[in-house]
Amino acid sequence: MSAPTHYDVLGVARDAPPAALRSAYLAASRAHHPDLSIADDAHDRMKAINHAYAVLRDPVQRAAYDRRLPRAKEQHPQSTARRPQPHQPAQKPNSRGSMSFGQGERVDAVNDWARRNPPRPAPARTYTGDASRDWYGYLGIRASATRDEVLAAIRRKKDEIFGAPVTATAFAAQRKELQDATGALVDPAARAGYDAARTKYRQGASTRRS
Repeated sequence: MSAPTHYDVLGVARDAPPAALRSAYLAASRAHHPDLSIADDAHDRMKAINHAYAVLRDPVQRAAYDRRLPRAKEQHPQSTARRPQPHQPAQKPNSRGSMSFGQGERVDAVNDWARRNPPRPAPARTYTGDASRDWYGYLGIRASATRDEVLAAIRRKKDEIFGAPVTATAFAAQRKELQDATGALVDPAARAGYDAARTKYRQGASTRRS
């Protein structure tokens, strides 16, 4: 399998205009920046995203890069969109007595199964950080905030940190706080573990006060 092109990395077409390149770059950066993503390969993916955008944003480098791409890829770009499948009529029971379903019936069966089997909450992952830290309050959100709300709050806090005129030591400390909050709240299993540890801590604090 051939390596992804710079266009593949940014998720744009070969003829994407500069504005589309920039929009794709910003979206990819928000999704994979090491400060916001807890994925193990976040650093490598962000490095590839930066390199791809650096080449494609420059008209001279982009033209030279396009000339090096395989001709087949240039003339027949691979589409990631799923082609619609023609409707298949329901079939009769086969020789073994089991029923084969048409496409529409398969979709109905899957939807019915999904209604009867809702997704289960992610199992809690043991939280090893400081349970006394209120990361929800740190980000200015409710404990019931959705994952999208958490990510939006992290982006706001990141912009606040990177835009503040502080010393290198203070910046490093603030960045570490943001990384800890991200690690505790973005991943559902990690968040469940943090919530459990936080509840246990608050119960213990209440007992100590009484």
